[in-house]
This record gives sequence, C-alpha cells and structure tokens, in this order.
Amino acid sequence: MATALVVGSGALAASMAWAIGAQDVSNALGTSVGSKALTVKQAVIVAAIFEFLGSTLGGSVSQTISDGIIDSSIFEEYEFLMLAMFSTLGGAFVWLLIATFVSAPVSTTHSLVGSLVGVGLLVGSTKAVKFNSLLKIISSWVTSPVLGGLVSYSIYRYIHQRILRAKRPAEQAIRYQPLFVGFTVWVLVVFLLQNGPKHLQLSFPNAALCGLVSAGIVGVAIRSNQSSVQRWFKSPALDLEGESIELRADDEESDKYHELAEAESHFSMLMVATACVVALAHGANDVSNSVGPFIAILNAYQTQSTQAVSTGTPVWVLVCGGIGIVLGLATYGYKVMKTVGEQITVLTFSKGFAAQIGTAVTVLFATTLGLTVSTTHCIIGAITGVALVTGTTAINVHTLKRIAMSWVVTIPVSMLASVCLYKILHPFVNRSIVD
Repeated sequence: MATALVVGSGALAASMAWAIGAQDVSNALGTSVGSKALTVKQAVIVAAIFEFLGSTLGGSVSQTISDGIIDSSIFEEYEFLMLAMFSTLGGAFVWLLIATFVSAPVSTTHSLVGSLVGVGLLVGSTKAVKFNSLLKIISSWVTSPVLGGLVSYSIYRYIHQRILRAKRPAEQAIRYQPLFVGFTVWVLVVFLLQNGPKHLQLSFPNAALCGLVSAGIVGVAIRSNQSSVQRWFKSPALDLEGESIELRADDEESDKYHELAEAESHFSMLMVATACVVALAHGANDVSNSVGPFIAILNAYQTQSTQAVSTGTPVWVLVCGGIGIVLGLATYGYKVMKTVGEQITVLTFSKGFAAQIGTAVTVLFATTLGLTVSTTHCIIGAITGVALVTGTTAINVHTLKRIAMSWVVTIPVSMLASVCLYKILHPFVNRSIVD
C-alpha cells in the first residue's frame, strides 16, 4: 500500500502543479492580458519561461508545508503520515479544480492548508493543529487585499494626478519616466533577492542596496540616452476605445485623447517586466505547494519514519513541477486570467502597472515585516484599488463578491475533501499494516 501511495502522490503532485499554473500564474499575468499589453498566447510563453526557470532554480523544498500547521507526531505509523500527505494533495486539488472551472482566483497555499487542517483534526483532534499559524492565514484574507489595494491606489493616484490629468500627458509621461523606471527596477531587484530562488536571496539591507545601485545605473542610462531607452520602454500607443471611457467622454474630439494614449504606452513594458519577475519568484516558491507533500511522502517511504527529514529536492521533481505549472497555464489558465484582467474593472497600461507593482511592493514589505499575505489576494485588492481612483462605478461588485465567497469557502471545502479521502483510504492502509 505504501508503494501505491508514492505512485499515486506523484500523479497528484503533477495535478497540483497543473492547478497552480491554471490559478496562481494566471493571477500574475492577468493584468498584462486584461490591459492588452500581451495576448493570451504571449502571456503563456512569458510565464512558461519565467515560471519554469523559477521552479527549477528555486532550490530546495527541504521542509514540508505541514511543519507550521500540524504536528507530525500524531501519526503512529509512517504509512498514516503518507496517507495524510496524499489526502492533503487530493483535497487541495479537488477544490482548485472546482475554483478554476468556475473562473474563481483562489490561493493554492490556503487550499493546502485547509486540507492539512482537515486531516489534522481528524487524526489528532484540536491538539494536532497549530491554530496560531492558521489564524495568521485567515487574517490574510483581509490584510492581503487591503494592503494591496492601499499601495496600488496610492501609486495609481499619483500617476493619475501627475500625468493622466495634466495638460500635456505625453510630455509628463516622458518627464516622469526615469522616476517610474528607477522605482520599478528597485522594487523588482529587491523583490527578486528577497522572494526569488534561494541561492539568490540576500538580507533586506543588502537587497535594498543592490536595488538602489541598479536603479541608479538605469536612471543614469535613461538621462544620458533618453530617446533610445524611451523607445524600448514604450509600446505602441494604446487605443483607448472602450478602455478608458471616462477619459474618452471628455476628450474624444481633442488632441488630449491621443496624448493620453501616448502617455499610457510608457507603462506597458514596465508592467510586463514586473509580471516576469513576479512569475520567476512565484515559480521559485510555489512549486513547493505541489512537490512539498510529495517529498514528505517520499521521505517517509524511504526512512519508514514519521519524523520530518530535511533533505534536498531532486532536480527532476522540480523540473516536473515546472512543466506541470506551465501546462496548467497553457491549457486552462485563460479562465482565471480573464476574471483577474477583465471582469473586475477595465484595465489600461497604467492601471495594470500600478496593480502589478503595488502587489510586488506589498508582498515584499509584508514578508520583511513578518506579515502573512497571499499574492492572489493582493492582486485582487490591487486591481480594486486602482479602480477606486476613478470612482466606485468602475468596479464590478458582482465579480468581487463571487471572488470573496470563493476565498471564504477555500479552507472548509479543502478540509472536507481531504477528510473524505483520508477516511475512504484509511481502512486499506490499516489493513496493509496489520497484514
């Protein structure tokens, strides 16, 4: 039975990687697709490259996701620990499959946590679950979207006031370009060195210094050769038809409409660059959501012990996880991508940039301060935040309610699914131990 659990968990781990690609990766690229900076096909290619690099370079999944949620000593036999991790993968995958099917962006990490809690309560009652860790995760349902919304609102409001509502938006965009490019470079370098592949990570002061140096170099390059750099960071001017109705209504017959399109175009490449770095960091970290429980099962099988063993993760496991993530995005990612990029509010390049960079800033500083946040929840809050700059009428409240409901039921549904799977398979595992 133990061998069957190893084989089955391998298949479930691959399925989880697929679900992560269809869910979390779509969140990272949703703003780029929704604002028309990238087509769905281009987004898949970009994500495939950076997610795969992140997952294979991400290094080690030496600790299982269960370490901070349940106590592994509750399992009397290693086979029951294997069954618990198998049920965790299965329960999380069931919920993620349902959420993806209905185009609801949810957290894969929270899905796994819910599954673990369900198994922990079933096997060891309330004593087995570390509720302090669970409460931090539940609190992130509020803190993540609120912080993401506040940061992105502030960034977009600055862009809106200083550039888009100026008399000459295109000229203002050129004037402020070094500031936004430098800020973006600093954020992305620090974000990568704090949240990227393990062997690249530095302490926050050192990462901040590297970011400052990088931003300074880029700033000097822009000042010394602004025309060439400007062409690189600019995309073709955005056609605002249907993209920014409140602006079009005031300026349809004036040159300002075309200037707004020109100004918007300066934010396209910045948004795409931010999405690439977020995808790289995501691949480095969230691949553990699929392979972490599998590694725990493999270690228990090899050591025949319930004690967590800190080991390196085989490269082939990371590669398989990366391939699964890419396949998930390519085959089913468009559903969540459409919800994030199109169904909350109408996104322009500047709005997408503010939401994307706001999410990176939120995750970066929350991690530094020890706060628990979800990238999925941050990006939803960030998109809502940029929409609020131009008024509440720009927000699809129905979509937000549907998303919020999916967040609330993530843990309970995952718990129920994992408990059912564990109870169904437990007699077979118990019989194999007795025999």
